[in-house]
Amino acid sequence: MTTLKNRRQFVMPDEEILEVLDSRQRPLMLMPRKHALKQGLPLKVALIVLRNKEGKIYIHQRSSKKGSYGGSWGPSAAGYVKAGESFKDAALRELAEELGVSSVHLKRVAEVKPEPSTGMSYVVLFVSSPANVLIRPDPDEIAAGMFVDRDELEALLRDLPELVTPALQWASRACDLFSV
Repeated sequence: MTTLKNRRQFVMPDEEILEVLDSRQRPLMLMPRKHALKQGLPLKVALIVLRNKEGKIYIHQRSSKKGSYGGSWGPSAAGYVKAGESFKDAALRELAEELGVSSVHLKRVAEVKPEPSTGMSYVVLFVSSPANVLIRPDPDEIAAGMFVDRDELEALLRDLPELVTPALQWASRACDLFSV
């Protein structure tokens, strides 16, 4: 017998149901992802930075198949929070889906709430405790990836900002990703 839980894994990403937020970051309505994105509505987003035992953080180059910022370098993982899902559960799901990583401890370290005039999303940033993990990136999502230290990240942000996603730029300003 197929349960609802088992059927959810077969939902295409554009068909995922997301919560559209009102001006106070409360759920206003449920809508398929592709329709919410097309209209630029405020949604919930989880960003994740994965740290290794050496204190480096994992960044990835987005696949050229990705519509927005294809080929740019971004945080370890990111994704929309599905209807009824917590930010932390979404962060753990995205780590598993994009990097094949599970069993890490995440700490909520920063957030930015949407502004009514911009329609931007409610973004929560998580950073992992230092972990010894094997990265198995999803090739449909990630073209390349690497662990970088503070100097390497600062050089990328300073010298090649056009190759960095706004999400990674914001995360690097929001907190010290290497010591939280």
